Amino acid sequence: MEIIKMSDLYASRLRDESRMTGRCDTFSIPSSVIELQEIAAAMWTENVPVTVQGCMTGICGCSVPICGHVISTEKLNRIIGYRKVGDRCFVTLEPGVRLADLRDFCGQNASELSGYTFLPNPSETLATLGGMFSCNASGINSRLHGDSVGTVTRLKMLLANGQHLEILRGECIFDESGCDVPGLGRLEIECLSQSGCAAKGLAFAHYGSDLIDVIGGSEGMLAIVTELELELAKPAAEHWGVMFFFDDKLTALDFAERAIIRFESKRDDGVNLAAAEYLDAASMMLVNNYKQQVTLLKSLPDFPAHAKGAIYLELEGSCGNETEAVLEELLELFASCGGREEDTLAATGEEEIENFRRLRHAVPEAVNYEIDKVRQSDSRIIKLCTDLELPNMRIGEAESLYSSQLLKNGLNGVVFGHAYSKRLHFNIIPRNFEEFVLGKSLIAELINKLAEAHESITWENGIGKTKKDLLSLLTDQQRNTAEVIKMFFDEKGLLNPGNML
Repeated sequence: MEIIKMSDLYASRLRDESRMTGRCDTFSIPSSVIELQEIAAAMWTENVPVTVQGCMTGICGCSVPICGHVISTEKLNRIIGYRKVGDRCFVTLEPGVRLADLRDFCGQNASELSGYTFLPNPSETLATLGGMFSCNASGINSRLHGDSVGTVTRLKMLLANGQHLEILRGECIFDESGCDVPGLGRLEIECLSQSGCAAKGLAFAHYGSDLIDVIGGSEGMLAIVTELELELAKPAAEHWGVMFFFDDKLTALDFAERAIIRFESKRDDGVNLAAAEYLDAASMMLVNNYKQQVTLLKSLPDFPAHAKGAIYLELEGSCGNETEAVLEELLELFASCGGREEDTLAATGEEEIENFRRLRHAVPEAVNYEIDKVRQSDSRIIKLCTDLELPNMRIGEAESLYSSQLLKNGLNGVVFGHAYSKRLHFNIIPRNFEEFVLGKSLIAELINKLAEAHESITWENGIGKTKKDLLSLLTDQQRNTAEVIKMFFDEKGLLNPGNML
């Protein structure tokens, strides 16, 4: 197996979407699990730290190396096959398979798969399934369709020393003091939490956790995934998307809350809310400018110049008439908020809905574009963002908390994201290094304030290396649990060093 010496020719392997740039001495691209195992074992013997990479689409530096050796999974990209058990359907694949490739596979084999597909909807379709598992990617439909880790029913992986491990969902469940791990023995945790939340990863292990849910979301710190079995699901017969534009953001956020309450109180009409996304005026303006640079986006409609806020809703139903009736109800709600019919855009097919999703995904892409322009003058600047889920805070309150920081400090930035999950994304776009330093301190202050007000806060895209100094993201108990689990699986601490802990 060839070990390649790092040089400027391979500089793209040293940064991800966070715009953080790292360093390493060597890298390799194994084309089989056997080659991967040989490399892992050799690096373990030589005490060389190893960073595992997929497509580098993460935004918190998880796959950016800080030293040692890089292993890329790009050639481990086979969809191995599928199986059906009664009315359930499963697909087995390697970690380097991209989300777009999995969706294509499901579409091309729709008849054999009885229409089943992968329903969790992370916005980055170039992400690999191994990367999605490592950070537990979810996306705009997570309230209805769950997250990436939740679909995994079987997991094959290599420990940092090259030892093979296979786990089935339901096989390894944490009891009051830990978990039995086949081939490794007993994982003991003295202060294991007796209750937990829906978050995945080693910091959130608790009584009743499945070991797959602890390994997933752990930012690649525990093992190198070599094979995943995912359970697919059947999409709804009807899938509609509607975008509503508002003259002020407070009305937009109030409309979103009222729409969400409507679906939470009416669960028997056969229509589900699959997504509720918010865009502020700065997000829409940024996309209008950015889309002129991107061929794929140029043909899509501009956001209205007068709009100060937008809400995008996706509906899923089993019957067209029922779904249309709910849409009419939402239009009436929109009108009661002062909305005008001309300030709506509707999509009734998958292609049109995908266009709306591209517009939504263009927001973080546009932010990255702006950050790259600033980095030409100062490479120390990286992405500044938060993605905290705040279930006990009204969505309007969370938006105000973020946007007021921009206004008060004279900073540029955007607030957008998952209104349904109460998980807004707050991005600061600094114009220079001084604003970057200020923005970083503001985010740290915000997170500290929120950590004090909430017993446990969760996030969507990980901690990685860019947020690990924000200690309040983890409680003392969570940090202790994470450290014990890390030591159990990787006693030398060689795998993906610098992430989270």
